[in-house]
Parts: sequence; C-alpha cells; structure tokens
Amino acid sequence: MQRSRLKYWLGILGDKSIMDINRSDVELGLKSLPEELRNTTINKYKKLVSVVFNYGIRELGLTDNPTRYIRSLPEKKGRTRYLIEKGYLKLVGVPNGISSTFLY
Repeated sequence: MQRSRLKYWLGILGDKSIMDINRSDVELGLKSLPEELRNTTINKYKKLVSVVFNYGIRELGLTDNPTRYIRSLPEKKGRTRYLIEKGYLKLVGVPNGISSTFLY
C-alpha cells in the first residue's frame, strides 16, 4: 500500500527537485486524489510525503517540511470492539482445552 502511495507522489512531484517542492505542490497533489477516498486515506498520503520530507531534513539538509502547514482532514472515530473469551484466549496464545480460570 505504501508503495502505491509513493508511486502516486512520484507521479505528481517526480519532475521537481525536492528542494523546490512547496506547500502548494503538496496541496495540489492532495486535491488531485480521487474524490471517493476517505479522509483517513488522504491523511495517509499526506503522512507519507511528510515522512519523506522529514528524512530530507535529517539526511539531505532540507530546511522545511511543507506538509507541516497543511492540516490533516477530520477522521471518523473508530468503533470500540470487545473481545469475547474465545478471542481473548486466542490473542494471548492459550491452547484449546486449557481452562481460562487461571488467566484472570
């Protein structure tokens, strides 16, 4: 999944030097994403390009990360999930047939 996002950014920004990419370039790339994508997915695209710029700051001498000026989109709250005993036992790696009374 990350690879396809990285390919997307290379297609959008690949002809520019990383030193020349600015906030408007990143915003244009985010606005060019398909409209049916959820905010969570769009934020993942933003996060990936942000990681690339942070690497550039650490390793290549970049002075700024243009994504830090772009707000992430609001995301829906995830749903709360509860484990039933069978799922809990599987999660903690208890073999079948072992009494769970020793685990609480």
